[in-house]
Amino acid sequence: MRKYFDGLSPVRGAILLSVFFFGIFFRFYGLDLQSPWTDELASWYFLRNLDQVFLYESHSPLYYSLLRLFFGLDPGIYSLRMFSATVSVLYLILFFFVGQKFWEKDRLIIFMVLICLNPVDIEYARMARHYGILLEGSLFYLFLIQAGVRPRVLIPYGAFLGFIHVFAIIPICTIIFWKYVQNREWKRFFVLFSGPSLVIFYYLVRVIYLGHQKVKSNVAWNSYGFIDLLSSTFNQFLGEAYPRSNVYPIPLVLSLFLVGLALVFLIYRRTSSGKLFFLTWLISIATVEILALMWINLRINRYLIYLPGLLCFALTEAIPRPRLRYQIGLWALMLSLNIMFNPLKPFEWDNEAVKVWKSYEGQYPSMPRLICANRYQSAYYGLDAPTLCRDEVGKIDLMRPFLFFDLNNNDGFITLFLINHMRPVEQTDFRHSRIIRFEPR
Repeated sequence: MRKYFDGLSPVRGAILLSVFFFGIFFRFYGLDLQSPWTDELASWYFLRNLDQVFLYESHSPLYYSLLRLFFGLDPGIYSLRMFSATVSVLYLILFFFVGQKFWEKDRLIIFMVLICLNPVDIEYARMARHYGILLEGSLFYLFLIQAGVRPRVLIPYGAFLGFIHVFAIIPICTIIFWKYVQNREWKRFFVLFSGPSLVIFYYLVRVIYLGHQKVKSNVAWNSYGFIDLLSSTFNQFLGEAYPRSNVYPIPLVLSLFLVGLALVFLIYRRTSSGKLFFLTWLISIATVEILALMWINLRINRYLIYLPGLLCFALTEAIPRPRLRYQIGLWALMLSLNIMFNPLKPFEWDNEAVKVWKSYEGQYPSMPRLICANRYQSAYYGLDAPTLCRDEVGKIDLMRPFLFFDLNNNDGFITLFLINHMRPVEQTDFRHSRIIRFEPR
């Protein structure tokens, strides 16, 4: 163990310890300060209903099975988030030890600064979702390739990552292809590709069993234009993470400037890992666009979360001589970014809206009500909410006062219908919800 720390000067040792400390602090401090958002409630829901994952969820059951294995049937949001944060810290430790197989310590310190204080990695590692594991897991696959690990480890690990999050097969397959281009080893190429092939087979089975339209409905959540996709992908390098992007918007100009400088530097250096990063980015964008053009309404930048991790790797190798002043300067820059885009600040979300809704119920206990929420919100908050809120509009008695609560703040049709036929007496708007008390005209 001691050999891994030999040769570190006191200053370099202090940098390494401080970034690891801040990395743990930013990932764990105040995990319950932020209210749960819809996808986190989905994690809570599916670990209790694993039998429904195949039918209703675009991801495989593996992530939810792990949550259930470690926390049982009824964990809190803090516990679910703690799983992501713990896995993230474990990856940071693995990066340090495995990285010494192919990097000298001065270069490894550069990487540890970049990855421990990576804003978007910190943000997703604080969520009860699998996006942080997608970033660090894909990056660790590249570490294992660089360290010369044998296929009997890479194959199951590649399949594991793909079943955690299906988009992991994009960087994994790109890395495998890139190594084939470098080494021209056909046998190794096909052997390693067997891991992600299992993931592809799982999703083909879903398409065949459920049918084209059913699978499409499982993934048709968010749609953005191509320009929006590119801008949000740029912003995520500085820490824009859904749903945080709705609360702390990252300045696009700042992202373009800082990330643009990094990309120009990679182009100038023309390193192998830099070319791999650009290739992965191009394949990722092309894959998302092809899926969107074919039949899947899918343009979600958080599925490309592995790009910031690959950029950290590419920048680490591109620095010609990782001197002490580079390490100190980078440490100051990354720490400043985290302070500027504070990931620990609480924001208003479903939890606050539900508390206000409960207070309304206390004030008007006998008043009829219509609650619009998805299955995850309804289960977690104990709401009596219809699956299809629009189908319930016809049951409303317009001659009686009642309460309307839209936790998703996206059913404008119902709101418009009610305002046209009834008089809104009291309205409370949140960032992602709305409560209105109506009376007959």
